[in-house]
Amino acid sequence: MTIHHIPLEHLTESQLLQWKAAYAGLNAAVEVSLPANVVKALPEQMPMNEDQFWQIIAQLDWERQGNDDAVIEPCVQVLARLPETAIQTFYDLLSEKLYLLDGRQYADHSLLEEGNISADLFLYARCAVVANGRNFHENVLRNPGSFPQNICFEAILSISERA
Repeated sequence: MTIHHIPLEHLTESQLLQWKAAYAGLNAAVEVSLPANVVKALPEQMPMNEDQFWQIIAQLDWERQGNDDAVIEPCVQVLARLPETAIQTFYDLLSEKLYLLDGRQYADHSLLEEGNISADLFLYARCAVVANGRNFHENVLRNPGSFPQNICFEAILSISERA
């Protein structure tokens, strides 16, 4: 690995263009190192938006189905690289998506057989709807009859905490 230490005030557009041409296709990166006291003084980044939330949910690794920790790990890794405000916003957006599905019309369709469903099981069933992505979530909101039956995914609740 080659590291070039150049103070920002000496870095030129010409140098960047030279590196871009010389290292094209090599998965090279430019990093900027800031002293800790400068990083603390920078304004907080904007919290994530709804599109970013759904992009993170799309990272769930269903090929690892059966190992919930492994399924959510890509989401945890993406979220862990973001500022605390983004992690909190992810949590808030997840809560909002779950709340939108919190109604009798959805609960009635979440079981194969009629009967009572515990609050916890219904929460985990709503988690499964969110875990299936934006389009699925929006479809269930429009059509409660499409709520999946007897499917739960509790692990999605721990993504923010683990990040």
